[in-house]
Amino acid sequence: MQKRGGAPQSLLHMCGSLKLVSRALQRAGGNTSAAHELECHPGVWDTVISSLERDVRLGDRPVHDPVKQLLVPALLQIANDPTRIVFILDALDECDNQYEVHALLNIIVPILCRSGGRHRLFITCRPEHTLLAMLDDVFSETRLDQRQTLRLHQIEKSIVQGDIMTFYEHSFRQIRATHPSHGHIALDWPTASTKARLVDRTGTFFIFAATVVRWVSEPYAAPATRLAQFLSDSAGVLHDGPNTSPYAHLDELYLNILAKFTSGDRRQLRLVLTTITLAFEPLSTQSICHLLEVDTASLVPTLYGLSSILLLPDNLDAELDTAITTFRPSFPDFVTNPDRCHDVQFFVCRPEYHG
Repeated sequence: MQKRGGAPQSLLHMCGSLKLVSRALQRAGGNTSAAHELECHPGVWDTVISSLERDVRLGDRPVHDPVKQLLVPALLQIANDPTRIVFILDALDECDNQYEVHALLNIIVPILCRSGGRHRLFITCRPEHTLLAMLDDVFSETRLDQRQTLRLHQIEKSIVQGDIMTFYEHSFRQIRATHPSHGHIALDWPTASTKARLVDRTGTFFIFAATVVRWVSEPYAAPATRLAQFLSDSAGVLHDGPNTSPYAHLDELYLNILAKFTSGDRRQLRLVLTTITLAFEPLSTQSICHLLEVDTASLVPTLYGLSSILLLPDNLDAELDTAITTFRPSFPDFVTNPDRCHDVQFFVCRPEYHG
């Protein structure tokens, strides 16, 4: 492994196929922004490369080993750097191994606390009790609890909806420019009044907005028709109020997507939902076919019909071994909760299968 002259080479490329730093962070529920920040500080390279050369199997070990040997020395080197650095650990609630999350935080937080507030650690997660307790534990051990907690549901609605409007406008520009039917989409689509109605229906849930965009932009559908259909289906069904579930709009969206399947297709739809939702590990198209005893030609249309909910490979027919997962944990949460998924055609009863 050699260093290149001139501008520093990307840290992930320097690490080769192991992608050590990326894996260390991803396995603990984070992203690679820390690696990106470190590559802007050439002074850390000798430390990082030396660690990799001493132990080429570093990436196969528990997350705290590569973090200790790669990130800690680098963080210590830049501790006095006047540049303000923000390290981002995103979606900790989506990490299965909470032990590794705890280990990662126990290593990084104390170092960043010593910077006197110059460097920041930005953590995002759903307000799950175990994660909040873990954060309390980690920060209490530093004796320098400088946290600021921001709860999204407590932000003024107009501010959140302004951001959601910006997201929709950007997404619709992309659809007008890149959708297979872009030549048939009006330049002023959607109108200002349509976007206002859509933002009103979205409430303050970005996951709702993201799911709408994925559904409207599916390549085999007409975006304008999809959007009009969604607004027509949703109109007047739910209203904000003290007794309305905070997930009501999102649940309604999921039910609208599932309801597009014809009655004849819904038996297989429910089997597919059950298989993907309850699997302990993500399954490929081939594995799902084997479990359900169906052929690929029968399964693929069902999966494509769920492409606004599932993360699918670009070509299902050619990538039969690629794992399929849900777009967000909010969908399994919805479809397995009888208080939220009221339609028995789509409800997945976890105890019935996992006993």
